[in-house]
Amino acid sequence: MIISKGLPADVLKLKEELSVIRNSDSYNRKVPDEIWEKATALCWTHAPSMVAKHLSLDYTKLKSKIVSKQKTEVTDFIEITSPGQDLEIECSGLRMKISGVSEAQVIRIAKALS
Repeated sequence: MIISKGLPADVLKLKEELSVIRNSDSYNRKVPDEIWEKATALCWTHAPSMVAKHLSLDYTKLKSKIVSKQKTEVTDFIEITSPGQDLEIECSGLRMKISGVSEAQVIRIAKALS
């Protein structure tokens, strides 16, 4: 069992799963695609650098898999709150919060995301 103080439960679970794979006799130093998929999914809620570090994965390869996955997803809907308030945008699994935006700024942001 792996003990990692402060490590999110989902990252810890995948770390344990990867540890079992790496300690098996059949491990050939190539991380299975299933693990890469799970690691990529974790990056929607955790920083890719943290995921790569704690799973001992190549950060550059993980980042390229994230970008590749983002390119295949299409955003059909972007919700924008009314100007003058906090603006929250979710696009391709990434979430931004911007405070005190004007109507012109909202329009520019929406155009940039489309």
